[in-house]
Amino acid sequence: NETGLVSIHFGAENGLSDIADIVLNGTFDGEHFGHGLAVCDVNGDGKDDLAIGRPGAGSSNTGAVVLYSGTNAGLATNPSWNYYGRGHDNQTGWALECAGNTNADGNEDLLVSSRGANTSSSGGLGTGLFGIVDLFFGSPSGLASSPDWSRNGTTLGSHFGTTMAGKADFNGDGYDDFAISATG
Repeated sequence: NETGLVSIHFGAENGLSDIADIVLNGTFDGEHFGHGLAVCDVNGDGKDDLAIGRPGAGSSNTGAVVLYSGTNAGLATNPSWNYYGRGHDNQTGWALECAGNTNADGNEDLLVSSRGANTSSSGGLGTGLFGIVDLFFGSPSGLASSPDWSRNGTTLGSHFGTTMAGKADFNGDGYDDFAISATG
């Protein structure tokens, strides 16, 4: 039923166990829970948070992303943040990436790909598969409900945001940089 799951294995002195320490499961048929994964410390508390993509979530593959916060006891059992796609077949959460600290505020930032999205920020039926990538700045209170930066693909069928790479400082200016592919 392509619900999906994410298994988490804790590192240990004797190596990894064959049995997962935590298993997080998708909820709905076809949501592909776990298609995109990213690890960031979005609230700057020194504990990594886990973002999980659900590109098939929603009645029309709108997609979504959930964030599980790192705590003193380990990973929280319920999401602390949700982000939902903007329109039909957006596939939000196809890819996720920790962008690093792009604005040098001490909190890591999260990139979210909606690789099937139309160029319109409202989405809509019959998408052109241009793709949209959203950047959410981290903060002590976590991630905002809407992106701080967005870019659309510029060519029909470009699938902007199929993959992304972050946590780089290409020009050595102290601000993290990232790369975004458009594989179509």
